[in-house]
Amino acid sequence: MKAKGLLFAALVTFCLPQIVSSQQKCNVEGTVINRPKSKYALMIESGRDFRITGFKGDTIKNGKFSFTIPADTVRQYEIMFDDEMSNGAWRTRKFFAEPGTVKLVYHGENEENKDHVEATTPANLQLIAMQRLMAEKYRPQLEPLYAAMDSIYDHNLAYSDEAASLYKKIRNTSDRHERDSLFEIWNKLRKTLGDKFYSDAHNDIDAKTKRILQNYYKEQTAFIKANPGIYGLTVLKDNLLYESDLKDTGEQISIFDEIYANNPGLATHPYTEEIRVLTDGKAIVPGKRYPNLKFRRADGSSEEVLSLLGGKPAVIDLWASWCGPCRRHSMELIPLYEKYRGDGFKVIAVARESGNTEEMEAAMKADGYPWESFVDLNDRDSIWRRNGAGNAGGRIILVDGRGIIKAVDPSAEEIEGFLKEEFKH
Repeated sequence: MKAKGLLFAALVTFCLPQIVSSQQKCNVEGTVINRPKSKYALMIESGRDFRITGFKGDTIKNGKFSFTIPADTVRQYEIMFDDEMSNGAWRTRKFFAEPGTVKLVYHGENEENKDHVEATTPANLQLIAMQRLMAEKYRPQLEPLYAAMDSIYDHNLAYSDEAASLYKKIRNTSDRHERDSLFEIWNKLRKTLGDKFYSDAHNDIDAKTKRILQNYYKEQTAFIKANPGIYGLTVLKDNLLYESDLKDTGEQISIFDEIYANNPGLATHPYTEEIRVLTDGKAIVPGKRYPNLKFRRADGSSEEVLSLLGGKPAVIDLWASWCGPCRRHSMELIPLYEKYRGDGFKVIAVARESGNTEEMEAAMKADGYPWESFVDLNDRDSIWRRNGAGNAGGRIILVDGRGIIKAVDPSAEEIEGFLKEEFKH
């Protein structure tokens, strides 16, 4: 079995329609049309990280699948298919698990615009209204631009000459380590060049696309302000989790504070607390004091950040055994740690793991980390989200001895520059 197939098998719990103990249930009835390669429907709660939670799966039989979900608390879910997962693709198909029945209809390639939700429950009706707005008003404007963008990628016209040359090297190498190294250069080049990383044709289409999407998001924002409910709460959560330059983070937080946070029907919803956690993560910026979080060890003991600092600068390293970029960045810290540990410099590592710590311990041994690692098991403490990392590839935060954040995701060279100045050598 190929590596992707092994990963897929590990992440999915297959089931027939589930029996749940909840008093209120949502019966999900799915129809699949013209998707011959799709064997299983996969379900995950919206905003969750499949690397931690995995999926629930049901076999597609005669174009049908089904799930039964607890609905005492209304939550949003997403559906995708096994063939997409195996190819590393992710296409969002959202619905709300509300008491009663929700019908989902999904089509094959090039017919996805026919996908739709059928339900009469409050949150799903709001979702359907916004999906209809996108389908009728904005998708006709976007589809020609998406087609044009696909064309310039197909004809290798999307990148600047420098980026295109590097992309060709990445495509032509079969060595994993070389490819990883080239991707590091790729990411640095994209950061350095900004818009000049892409061709003029790419940037023109991208700008037109963004203007249309911004108009849609303005209408969506007006809608959730005028119609506070679970749908709007989920929109705010997703907008903070998946940050975009098309959405004003400050505006999202203001809407939450002014309309949602103290709404009697929403204040106790679990997503409200998740938004508060995500809001805290937005404060992880240079110049702010790092929150005195409590990190747990595998043995259950814990320690607060200020106690760990001991008045000396440190890097807070959010990593995971399954996260390749995280581990590469962690290994880059080893020479710095060995060079400055005598001055009191520390690496405070926190691994994000699921199930148990066996893979964490194996990764630490394989990579040769000379420091201990705390662990956030199954996201019980939401450490990545409290640090503004969301579901991304970890995070490195440089703090001084007082806990003031000096840099977020700095390079090893930037960290050493700070340490040289701090320790005067």
